[in-house]
Amino acid sequence: KLDPQTGEVLCKSVAMMDGLLKEDGTLDPGVDEDGWFHSGDVARMDDDGNYYIVGRIKDIVIRGGVNIFPAEVENAYQQHEGVAESCLVGYPDPELGERTCLCVVEKDGCDASASDLRAWAKGRLEKCKIPDVVMKMDRLPRLASDKTDKAALRRTVLEAMKQSGRDAARR
Repeated sequence: KLDPQTGEVLCKSVAMMDGLLKEDGTLDPGVDEDGWFHSGDVARMDDDGNYYIVGRIKDIVIRGGVNIFPAEVENAYQQHEGVAESCLVGYPDPELGERTCLCVVEKDGCDASASDLRAWAKGRLEKCKIPDVVMKMDRLPRLASDKTDKAALRRTVLEAMKQSGRDAARR
């Protein structure tokens, strides 16, 4: 089932595990007080009851009360002819709670400005989902699994915000 507030996928079964063994040897029950396992995956369900995973709950950016799923924004930018890859992360903002930064690696030969990339999204994404900041990068940091290291990327974005002021990274 889906959590009605967050869209997180919840699972319950008689064959469910007893818990997760932590590093210190103790057992984390792994389920809530009602016996539901919280997967961390966020999904939507269509009219036929099919589920579609749209992201991870820990990656959701809440900007002014609106839940923004990074995968939605990243998938839109994959349609841009000059974008090789992208990753959306949130950073703290006193007004909105969080703002968004899209980190972009361009394809060879592309030289779109950050403002061009933001303008491209108009009409393709809801206004509130257009990245507040676009940061062009040579490459995205990677984990050993070759997935994007979002924690390292968040640190890079936060450092850039500190050094250049909140809006100065719009370059």
